[in-house]
Amino acid sequence: MTFHHLVRLGYKAWIDYRFERYGYDPLFAYYRWAHRAEPQWVNNLRSIYTGRFRGMVARPPLDLRQQLESARRAPGNERRNILGLTSLTTAVCKTT
Repeated sequence: MTFHHLVRLGYKAWIDYRFERYGYDPLFAYYRWAHRAEPQWVNNLRSIYTGRFRGMVARPPLDLRQQLESARRAPGNERRNILGLTSLTTAVCKTT
């Protein structure tokens, strides 16, 4: 399923989602506040979503296998920024 197909089905990117026309999204408001020292945060976030929609920026991995492959190809100092998922076995080993 392509991203364009999801848009036709009504998918809205998180940054563009609003309740009704002028709604309040508490999560977006929180993150905007958390990044208040970064004046370009909203513009950068919007650029990432636009780039993904147009195919100019890679979409995030869909599963652990894709994530591990992305991490394997990344330079060493960027690997930890990619690893958002971990296997249950790894998570249990880190907490014990």
